[in-house]
Amino acid sequence: MESQHTDLFPTIKRNAFLEIYKTAGEERAHWRRTLEQGNDYWSELLGVEDKPFTSKDEQPYHPESLNCAILDTGNVAVIKIRSFDTFQIEQDIERIEQFLPTIEDYPHLIIDIQDNEGGDSHYWKDHLVPLLSHEDQEYNALYAIRKSDFLKTYFSTIDLKKEKFKSLQHLPALPPELNAKDFDFWSESITIKGKRTRPYQGKIYLLVNKGVFSSAEGLAVFCKSSHWATVVGEVTAGDGAGSIDAVIQMLPNSKIMFRYTGELALNPDGSSNTQMKTTPDIVMEGKDSEDRLQNFVKTLTATVN
Repeated sequence: MESQHTDLFPTIKRNAFLEIYKTAGEERAHWRRTLEQGNDYWSELLGVEDKPFTSKDEQPYHPESLNCAILDTGNVAVIKIRSFDTFQIEQDIERIEQFLPTIEDYPHLIIDIQDNEGGDSHYWKDHLVPLLSHEDQEYNALYAIRKSDFLKTYFSTIDLKKEKFKSLQHLPALPPELNAKDFDFWSESITIKGKRTRPYQGKIYLLVNKGVFSSAEGLAVFCKSSHWATVVGEVTAGDGAGSIDAVIQMLPNSKIMFRYTGELALNPDGSSNTQMKTTPDIVMEGKDSEDRLQNFVKTLTATVN
């Protein structure tokens, strides 16, 4: 399987997932019902402790996951975010809020998410992007879903604007197998509310690499779609532009449960985000993530000088 969102995790952590979906509301009822039909045979057989995931109050804060720095070049600031962990959001955003006033006059801000495997998209949708936006940011996310009675049960409560297939045919990289007979298409109009009282004057760059995945990939897709930031680095890992949780399916006899992405997210050109990932606006080489950052900083400094 190419998708990193495909796994058997619900089989051995059924109770942990069930605890989450019991409080997730009616829109996640089908996930809950599927988990309730399973059992604890596999977790007990394999000796896996299946208990609820750690709550926010029990989760220690890891300050090393975020680094805010002003480089000695005198014109470049960097916000390095190693994870969008939902338990880190409150403390991380507080630190970013304290940092931003110190870089108001800096011409370049690099948001470095190299090797960030995601976590919670609310990190950037509700906090990071709004903190750096004066105006609201709007973009359309495109999806395709195979026509399937099973998948429809997971998407039945999602209120998304349907797209006519003919309106997508102009997209240059739309895979030929995505046809109106076998797939439904829709777009989701997303608005991110800006929180700044005045525009941020500097140029924003998003630094990515092949380790960027899941909700971190979602930020890369947003930047490419909206041009909120220039994407720099190398092709990402993809598979992060979906609209809902991975669906959970159970084999009726063995009770083995597996999850996978139910919708196919499309890049702005119509290509599959899972297959084609996100291609940066500016390719930047480096032997590792730190080397790539330093190489890009050198190009910015050379431009100014």
